[in-house]
Amino acid sequence: MQYALDTGIINLGDIRKRREMKAKEEILNNHPYSIWDGANGGCYTYLPDKVKGRVLKKRKTRDAIEKLIIDFYTKNKEGRKKAKAVKPRPRKNDNKNSFKCMFDMLKRFKKEMINVSDNTIDKYEKDYNRFFRDTVIEAKDIANIDEEFLIEYIVERIKTLELTQSAGNKLIDYIKMTLQHGIFKKIIKYNPCNSIDKAIFKLHYKDEKSKTAAERTVSDEQMERLNKRFQYYYEKKPRYIPVYAVELASMTGFRSGELGALRWDKITDSKIIIDTSEKYNRVTKEYYIDTTKNGKVREYPKTPEITDLLDRVRKTEEKYGFLSDYVFSNENGRVHCRTISDCSRNLCIYMGMEAKSIHALRRTVSSKLQCDGVPRPIVAALLGHTEEVNENYYTYDVSSDSAKLELVSKLTQNIKQHAS
Repeated sequence: MQYALDTGIINLGDIRKRREMKAKEEILNNHPYSIWDGANGGCYTYLPDKVKGRVLKKRKTRDAIEKLIIDFYTKNKEGRKKAKAVKPRPRKNDNKNSFKCMFDMLKRFKKEMINVSDNTIDKYEKDYNRFFRDTVIEAKDIANIDEEFLIEYIVERIKTLELTQSAGNKLIDYIKMTLQHGIFKKIIKYNPCNSIDKAIFKLHYKDEKSKTAAERTVSDEQMERLNKRFQYYYEKKPRYIPVYAVELASMTGFRSGELGALRWDKITDSKIIIDTSEKYNRVTKEYYIDTTKNGKVREYPKTPEITDLLDRVRKTEEKYGFLSDYVFSNENGRVHCRTISDCSRNLCIYMGMEAKSIHALRRTVSSKLQCDGVPRPIVAALLGHTEEVNENYYTYDVSSDSAKLELVSKLTQNIKQHAS
């Protein structure tokens, strides 16, 4: 060792760094709680607490949460004592009727028997980590879960995780679904979650700020600026194909996946046929072509403006050698839906506007059609929704102030005329 130090093969600085790294690894390995990624971003873990037993901690990245853990055990004597006293929970759960095992069985059933997608299973796993991992419900036998336990548990989760009502409802639905699978497996006969009214938790939820119509749609002024930006790209950067896809979305309300999967052979002289959508498998990290979101085929009228845009796309792709079976292609092949979505947001950000997604364009098309008097069933059919979904989530007042003034003026004039 001394020879290595004297000859410079290794130095004291390297040795100290290795020792420090080893000490940090030992702290993380002995940390009694899991580290998991939250569904809405961020990284979570628990830290021992003298009063509560443990407290939930969140940081933006895994590196940050690991630093928090290391700092806690190196600087906090009480923390070091807790770390020695509390042993990590074993990953294996011997109780086959525990909530965790039942949730795992439900996942397998959904995957193997119902053939749900990898993305759905991935979402189940992330939501499980967020709501249930390292909590008292994991090892609890589902036969011993009753209404009183569930109410206390749900309230604790809502407060600890600071859940909004929509997130809280998701938590409750996962519990209900898991226990229902226990009935299916003939392990329990009654689902206690069925008798719990979700309304009793309303006072505990974190306020959920609803976005305004202006935030969820694209105004006329914003659309005018976007159109000018489109023209800039067509003149200066015509090879950037995603811009053409965003403009088509502004005219049709097509989903980004539908734009990514659109083929030339689905475009006739009078209409565009939407029967496929591009999707992304978060597990395999691959894009693939599948059916539309609702599994149905729909048709969209091909207006002169849409025809002109598609003609320009074809000519541009022929010029640069991009032309393929898919409408939106570049030097790398098919332009993927994520690239189209990113393009929409980036165009707005570059101009100093609030970022507008492809979905914002979709809501705008739906709202404008309804404001112009198009019957609701037709709007829903054009967008590929049920009437209920279109009404609840895609219909906003996008009429201008001048249009409102004109309508109210007609009303007041009519009242005055009848009064005289």
